[in-house]
Amino acid sequence: MRFHSILIVSSLVSTATAVVKWYDPTETKNYEAYCTGSGALASTKHICFTANSAFFDADLSASNFHGIRSTVDRNNFVMLYIRKTSYIYSENYAVTVDFSLQDAGSSRNCAEVKITIKGVDSGVTVCQPGAQPVEIPTWSS
Repeated sequence: MRFHSILIVSSLVSTATAVVKWYDPTETKNYEAYCTGSGALASTKHICFTANSAFFDADLSASNFHGIRSTVDRNNFVMLYIRKTSYIYSENYAVTVDFSLQDAGSSRNCAEVKITIKGVDSGVTVCQPGAQPVEIPTWSS
């Protein structure tokens, strides 16, 4: 009995941390405000992404991030800085974003983006404003 209780509680705890939240864009908080050089929120901590349209239909239920999709190009979205680490998990890859990087010198509002595909990591440090969107991998079916 005790084993089953522990298993159920640990399952509830692990599933409670996976959250994907898409916010509706507003006049002041939208993809363009974050991801264009002259945008009002371009100098804040965030990551701009571009993705294949199939990304938005994929099972991302194990992921943990908050974002806003572009109304101009529906393949673009901004990941908001909500927690120190956000992640996107799909069947074929993982994207981990570490927002905890400290400002240093001229580098401001930086985050480390790590993309893992079939056990191979690649990464990039992204600082705002001015960073190009990070491309979410296209996966095979």
